[in-house]
Amino acid sequence: MKWFNYRVASVLAALFVSALANADVVVLTNGTVIRGTILQQTSGSVVIRSDYGILPYARPTIKQFSKDYQRPPLERDQSTAGLPSWGRVVDHLAQQKWATGLRQIPATVIDKGVLRHVPYLSFKCGTDYEVNIYGDPDNPAGFEIGIHDSLLDKKSPQDRCVQFIKDLLPSDAAREALVKLGRKQGTALVGDLTLEVTPSTAEDSYGGWWVSAYYDNKLASARASEAELVEITVPKSQVDKVSVAANSAPATATSCSQWSTSDLRLARPTPSRQTGYASGSASAGQVYVRGYHRKDGTYVSPHTRSRPRR
Repeated sequence: MKWFNYRVASVLAALFVSALANADVVVLTNGTVIRGTILQQTSGSVVIRSDYGILPYARPTIKQFSKDYQRPPLERDQSTAGLPSWGRVVDHLAQQKWATGLRQIPATVIDKGVLRHVPYLSFKCGTDYEVNIYGDPDNPAGFEIGIHDSLLDKKSPQDRCVQFIKDLLPSDAAREALVKLGRKQGTALVGDLTLEVTPSTAEDSYGGWWVSAYYDNKLASARASEAELVEITVPKSQVDKVSVAANSAPATATSCSQWSTSDLRLARPTPSRQTGYASGSASAGQVYVRGYHRKDGTYVSPHTRSRPRR
């Protein structure tokens, strides 16, 4: 019996170790252990992906870390059934030479166009690059990459955006259609997948130039109702107050925002400020709380954790 128990314990231990083997580990000076995928390292911080977001941890707060995660080749995550998961999109982004300083930012509620009221994860990197992933992070309804400000109308950044989307498309037909579309404004339909290039002058561009890929039916399923928006968004004017309360209050949609004012400065501007068109939506000036996303038709709460020191 002792031998049997020992063998069972050994097997369970082996399975536990195996489950953790393909993950990066960061140990903080306070003893907290964080498992996920280390995306980028600098002299000042380590950026790790876990759950449904990414966070930077300042070097002074880190006791040690190890990199064990082996990224599978990108083509293993490709199929004609849909777009790659948010994790694969962000992993691929982190490997681009131009995507320095990768950071998750507040996702401004969009109230115009096909992406209206669809919750999303938003990331900024490099010099004015932005990537957004819409709907269920594990089975996205769509994603896009865009450029702002200093990069607008520059050919090389636009070509990088096209190539980035091309790398992640699920079929040769989609990739060929995107290449044909190029950097010109327009759309192409490949099966149920829409490819689109949106110039900075478009009403729903928020001042950026975008390349996107999305499924209309999935966007419709992911779109939040007005009642749901109340539960999963917070006014930009309240972000600093909510972020302070998040570290001491019970988990709620608003207390889990955990965005800082420095994060907010990187978010998409409210439409009326950037484009000049009037927005009659009650959601103008809102951002989605951190971590909430629609999963199988319902919204899933983020895991509650305190913000890392930077």
